[in-house]
Amino acid sequence: MCVQKITLRNCSAIATKAKVVAESMGTGLICYDWNGERDLLSIFTSYDFKDFLDFLKPGVKVTNKYGGEFTIESEPYLENCRMCVRANGDVWFCDVLYNPILNYKGMSQ
Repeated sequence: MCVQKITLRNCSAIATKAKVVAESMGTGLICYDWNGERDLLSIFTSYDFKDFLDFLKPGVKVTNKYGGEFTIESEPYLENCRMCVRANGDVWFCDVLYNPILNYKGMSQ
């Protein structure tokens, strides 16, 4: 995981800026933190997490590191500063479903 710390002059559309930074680096956005007092945006990204986000498609079944099984119902999206996805009839943070032991690169859906 990498953390990018960016001081912003224009403090609008923070979520969009976090997503654009992660995408422009070719990484997957895990989450971001905004410190409005210091105008500091911290973006947490990972190359492996990008492979996982690319793997999450409706109908895919995943097992997290705790053995929980989830059937994905939506594409990943950004909400509450973290990447989320619908699974098992509820909304989950993607990092809760992620299993760092698995290599998601090139896994077929």
